[in-house]
Amino acid sequence: MKILIVDDDEVFANCIASLLAEMGYTEVAVATDCEIAIAEVKAQDVRMVISDWVMPKMSGLDLCRALRQDTDEPYRYFLLLTGKKGREHRQEAIEAGVDDFLTKPVDEDEILGRLHVAARILGYMARIQGLENLLPVCCYCKKVQSEDLAWRDVSYYLRKEHGTKLSHGICPECMKSHVNDVYPETT
Repeated sequence: MKILIVDDDEVFANCIASLLAEMGYTEVAVATDCEIAIAEVKAQDVRMVISDWVMPKMSGLDLCRALRQDTDEPYRYFLLLTGKKGREHRQEAIEAGVDDFLTKPVDEDEILGRLHVAARILGYMARIQGLENLLPVCCYCKKVQSEDLAWRDVSYYLRKEHGTKLSHGICPECMKSHVNDVYPETT
């Protein structure tokens, strides 16, 4: 699991990166601002973001909101680090899409526990996304089941769900078994 640590305090970010490396997390990157973080997330398969809340230009909450806007991407677990305390701050973080948060200074055992939970949740999310990508196909007539649970011809389904238009053709096997038997002079 690739982890990105985002904090404008480069010394603190590198300390967290070293701590995670000691815990066995080998794919850890550091970004010192949110713009760099967004580029890193887009360039790499970052599955977990650990971000400071208060940073110049763009806050950790703004980073979380920006990453949550792209719903076509795989789910990323977002852990917010903050010195802020209180119910109103936790609520604000949750509404921004933050999965979990820790207060600074970070306790080693607590961050390790949160990473285990994050890995478990990301594993479940990957399984769910895999199941969502399955398309039920009738083994007899080859109709597919659409989101409204109706069984439709595959050409209707592709046109309706994906805007795909089909053209007609004959594969070599069908040419031999269907066309050549009826029209032998075409061979």
